[in-house]
Order: sequence, then structure tokens, then C-alpha cells
Amino acid sequence: MIPAMAGGSEPAAAPFSSEPVRVITEKAAPPIVIYSPPLRGMPINRIGAATRSVGSKLPTIMAIVPEHTGLTIQAQPVLYWHLSKPAPCAIELSLVDDSQYEPLWQSRISQPVVAGVQRIRLTDIGLKLDTGKTYKWFVAMVTDPDHRSKDVIAGGVIERINPSESLKQKLSRSDPLQRVSIFAEEGIWYDTLTTISDLIDTRPGDSTLENIRMDLLTQVGLDIRREGKVSR
Repeated sequence: MIPAMAGGSEPAAAPFSSEPVRVITEKAAPPIVIYSPPLRGMPINRIGAATRSVGSKLPTIMAIVPEHTGLTIQAQPVLYWHLSKPAPCAIELSLVDDSQYEPLWQSRISQPVVAGVQRIRLTDIGLKLDTGKTYKWFVAMVTDPDHRSKDVIAGGVIERINPSESLKQKLSRSDPLQRVSIFAEEGIWYDTLTTISDLIDTRPGDSTLENIRMDLLTQVGLDIRREGKVSR
């Protein structure tokens, strides 16, 4: 039996509030992907991280590569470069075996070339990289076809390596986003960049993925944000 209140009065009911209940939820922290360069004492090989002709109105051209030789485990990797704005002239692409003088492949893109991140897919041109060999690749704005010394050039170096058994096991148990971190931790630049870029293609507008790619570029000394909007 509940004892009566003094004076016989009923306990007062709590006042009803019409204010909506606010539930505060914490946003999940975005994944942190750390690129660990291979410990090989590699020389600086990046050409023209962000170059344009002095005093000209040409766009900035950038090879999206680290300063050292970038690694891949793919026979036909993807090479990435960037234009800050549409190119007013032809663009010439080339891939060179480091042990040969003549290019393995060369192609010219007629203008206009749109601004943003561009891809060279080796599957599209039918080339395969040999394991253990280094290759140089270049992107050139041909500002004066009669005077090629005026070309504005960017480029990098790539080497295909054999994946370790440990790496194969990690990749076999991972989803695409996890593979970005795995490749980055192993110092395999080209496959890190391709995996995150492929994810961005499948989830356009996902700012978390865009930020991961932007942060990876920052880690290797590149800043596309100053040079124009990143396109897919």
C-alpha cells in the first residue's frame, strides 16, 4: 500500500513538453590511409610535379606519382595525371622502357582535353609491364609542334613487382576499401591510387572517398586543390 502524501494531496505530474527529443549521434571517423614508401633508397624520379610555361596562361600539368619510383603488382596498371584547366594544345603521352631509347608506346590527344584527373589504362593500349623492370612515362603539352623543346612535360617512373604470399593472403580476405589501406601500407602506389579511384567511380559524390584520395596525394607532396577541381 502506497502511503498517502501529507495533507492528502496527490503527487504532481511532471509537465509535458512538446519539444522534440533530440538524439545526438557521433559521426564515424573517416578511415585513415597511410602511404608507406618502399624502403629502398630510391632516387627522386618525379618530373614536373606541377609545371606550366613561365608567364603563360597554359594549365598546370601534373603526374600523380610519388617522387620515388612507384610500384605496382599489375601487368597492366593505370597511370594518372592531372590538368588544372582544359588544354589549348595537343597532349602527347608516352611510355618508355628504361633500358631502351625508343618509346614502347606514344600517342597524341587532340584538343580539347578537359580539366581534372586523367587516366592512361595499359589495357586500352595493349601493353604489359615485365616484372622487375622500370619504365618511365610522360605527359607533354605540345605548345609548338615545330619546336618541341617548348613542350611542358610531367611524368614518373613505375616498376612492377611480384606480390608476396602475405600480401596475396591479405588481398584475398579484404574488400575494396580495405585494399586501399593494404596497398598503401605495402608502398604500392599505383594500385593504391587505382583502387581508391575505382571506388570513387562507383560512389560518385562520396566525400569520404574523395578526401582519402586527396590525403594520399598530399602525403606524396601533391596538392591538386590548388590546381583545380578533381574530376573522375
